[in-house]
Amino acid sequence: MKSIYVLTLIIFSFIITLGQSENNPPEFNFGFEKVTANEKLPDKWVPFGPVGAYSLKIDNAEKKSGNNSILIELSAEKIENSFGAVAFIIPANYAGKEIELRGSLKLKNVSDGFAGLWLRIDGDAGVLQFDNMQSRQIKGSADWTQY
Repeated sequence: MKSIYVLTLIIFSFIITLGQSENNPPEFNFGFEKVTANEKLPDKWVPFGPVGAYSLKIDNAEKKSGNNSILIELSAEKIENSFGAVAFIIPANYAGKEIELRGSLKLKNVSDGFAGLWLRIDGDAGVLQFDNMQSRQIKGSADWTQY
């Protein structure tokens, strides 16, 4: 029997000081509410991971709040060392020294791998910080939980 990996992300909160004026705040789509017709993902969200390994799409049936979440589901047989993720890129023009990422996950039959939120900070020399929550080994099935 094929394992199904369902990872649904909702409402990211970043606690950072952005280099933007109050009159011109950045436009983020952390709640997945801005959606262009006939697109698989909410506006400004992009697929990340090997093509074809996972199905990534807007889910308006399973959601914690608002109108949408993102469903990440195994497409076919598991490809060794593959993963499915969605990414939202934030410009590195913040003045704060700390970044806090919060998101809620709902899981169904996650096995032979893990689920988690992913935060990566890149600089001129490459990756400066990275955490995908692999060390927490979030697996199984669970209702909406904030991490």
